[in-house]
Amino acid sequence: MTEILPIDYAVVAVGRTEQEQFPLILVFGRENNGSAEIIPGISLYDETVSSGSAFWNRAYGFIQRLTDWKGHFRQSCVEAEMSPILFTNALPKPIPNALQNKNSLRAAVQENEILSHVSGIFGLNVASRVGAVIFSTGKSAVYEFSRTEVKKACSAKNIPFIEAPYFATQGLPNAVLDQSIEYKDSAIIRSIVNEFRAYTQQVAPADVG
Repeated sequence: MTEILPIDYAVVAVGRTEQEQFPLILVFGRENNGSAEIIPGISLYDETVSSGSAFWNRAYGFIQRLTDWKGHFRQSCVEAEMSPILFTNALPKPIPNALQNKNSLRAAVQENEILSHVSGIFGLNVASRVGAVIFSTGKSAVYEFSRTEVKKACSAKNIPFIEAPYFATQGLPNAVLDQSIEYKDSAIIRSIVNEFRAYTQQVAPADVG
């Protein structure tokens, strides 16, 4: 009998983000660390689980520092039930953290699977609100095809493509991370977060910094 895998969605958003209208930053990490089959769609950020993710926490911290957000940016978004950050991954195949030899598993992902994954992400309705993509996988060659396809999708939709070091890199100082992108890219991120701040202050002024 064929095993039926659980399903998870490719993009993660906070609360009501999908239903709102502010611009978004789509952050690409490496791959999902669960065991579910990944399909196009939006899943909800679960604070009880997601608050333990080094990658997601450092992404929020990185954007908080770039934008001089007052207070705790991630917590502000959770309390407001909306966020300008969407999370997704470069590869469509999940790899649990406990597994060894991850690069061989990453390299085994087929190009047609990556093409379908990237196309599905940029085909979501919410993609029309993406004002910037941050690609954060590190320089390993196993992500090169994904990087190329994400760049193509960004170019087709006139979305700025910003490459950052892998957010969850151990020992990576915040100062090095913060200086890793160009000023023009920092300005794009600040502009998106400023629009988010203005939007949320209109609908929930007590929840934002």
